[in-house]
Amino acid sequence: MKTILLLSLIVLVGACSPQPPSKSDAPIEASLSSAPPVTSTMPAWRDLLHPSVAAPAPAPKPDLRTSAQITQAACTGADGSWRCVSKKPVVMATSTSVPIIPSSWTVPNWYIDPANASGCASDSNSCTSSTCGGTGVGPCLTWQQINSQRWGCQGNPAACPRLRQTTTITWLSSAINDSDPVSFTPQMENGINVTLQGGTPATVATVSLAGTTSKSRAAGSNSLLITTLGASGAVGQLLSNTTHPSRAWVYRSLGGNSFDITQPLVAQSAGAVLPAPAEVDTWANTDSVTLLTPIAVNFVYLAPVSDGLLSVLSLYQLSAYDPGGTGASQLTISESGSALVDLQEMSVKRNLFVSGTSSEPITVANVEMAGSVQLTGSFIVRGGATMPSSTNVALSVTGTFQNSILDADMILGVGSGPIVMSAPSLNLGLGFVYIDTSVAVQSGIVEGVTGSYSGHVIYGGAGDTINMLGTSHFFLASGTFTNGFTAPALITPGIQFNGTSAACSSSNANNPDVINCAIGSTVAHLDAAQGTAGFGGSAFALGGASVSTAN
Repeated sequence: MKTILLLSLIVLVGACSPQPPSKSDAPIEASLSSAPPVTSTMPAWRDLLHPSVAAPAPAPKPDLRTSAQITQAACTGADGSWRCVSKKPVVMATSTSVPIIPSSWTVPNWYIDPANASGCASDSNSCTSSTCGGTGVGPCLTWQQINSQRWGCQGNPAACPRLRQTTTITWLSSAINDSDPVSFTPQMENGINVTLQGGTPATVATVSLAGTTSKSRAAGSNSLLITTLGASGAVGQLLSNTTHPSRAWVYRSLGGNSFDITQPLVAQSAGAVLPAPAEVDTWANTDSVTLLTPIAVNFVYLAPVSDGLLSVLSLYQLSAYDPGGTGASQLTISESGSALVDLQEMSVKRNLFVSGTSSEPITVANVEMAGSVQLTGSFIVRGGATMPSSTNVALSVTGTFQNSILDADMILGVGSGPIVMSAPSLNLGLGFVYIDTSVAVQSGIVEGVTGSYSGHVIYGGAGDTINMLGTSHFFLASGTFTNGFTAPALITPGIQFNGTSAACSSSNANNPDVINCAIGSTVAHLDAAQGTAGFGGSAFALGGASVSTAN
């Protein structure tokens, strides 16, 4: 049975004395009595990333060191000790003091191979090569060798290490147990990018698609992308379509080797910040698709900071896995200041707690979030799905939730717990979203807005609706409800107001104001002229929830 996802946008009030309504509160209060048209409080959604993200970063200074010099830097601990099995080069000492920037912090590329897929992984290696090449040449075996021993960040103190050049850490194989948890708290300087990426994902099989049904947001024919993957298909796999280049996730099994698929997006590149990866809706029978399993890493805590210049920490094509396999463990991602965190083509098997700032939102593109999710701050989701596997809350949002949007046909998936959103700033936007269960909005404002994908439509499975509770408000920023609500149950009997599919309309006249109630909340009635059988785009329950449009 599908469970109900709870969207709770709790408006914070003063603890000592009642506060006068703010401008953003006024539309809710007004709608309770006369439901006048309201003006959107949302920002422009054409580019939701910080403007400086779109601008190219200054070109990094060239690294003039030889490979031998970089290897020597990598083998030197933060305290000056030699960490590699290879012989330490004889150099003339110029100073006995520890440098401000340890040489190991200047290495641009690191490699980790927990399962020793290379055959030569060792914590006595230089850790600067993905392949074997003589004594001491090859990847590390553990993350801790780099973070704790080479960088000297034992205990994961804030701003350790200080990275002043573009840096990439690559995992060549998956973690084999829980002995090497990854906590990463760098200070990124000079506007650099730091990338945590997986090596080549494991190929499960390459198949030719069959039984393919395209995604449809059209009223009366809502559907996710459906296709047959053969006996090798399984939920949670990353699909790479080479016929129509794009990637997506296997969302749900329909039986008979047929599956629901998340929205395909163009393939992304490691370290690249893509504000809006394009949707690809051309998947068809006979397409060649490779079923992939990303490399799994035991991520625990990620907390980058910056020196005031915009820097990006990217996670690319990895699986943040739960060592216990229960979905109960947690990954915490915290960003501050001008440190942007970007997740691309990721699978998060753990419960996820993320916090960010309003100016630098955490961005997610083509990410499967398979555990529960708790968010504070700004969050931008493009594509992918939430499909919690634990008994915890599916999605909880608290704190200052500004400039946030769910878009690119993201799936609000069936889970075993509710979705709870608390957004004092009232800026939760829904672009193209598929609801795979009924959604309840407890309080606050949710807006149907056009983001980076030229429209906004809420569609979904049969019987899935939206229930506006308390004094919550749904604001359709543009267009009609007929075009914006195409989920079957939103068309008729219609969106619910405090548990019923009926509401009141108002003429908004001063003398007299004519109010008609018990009008069915179908999209036709929401769009029809105000009267006994229409809302004129503005409907409300007396003392309760409300819905309106700018038209």
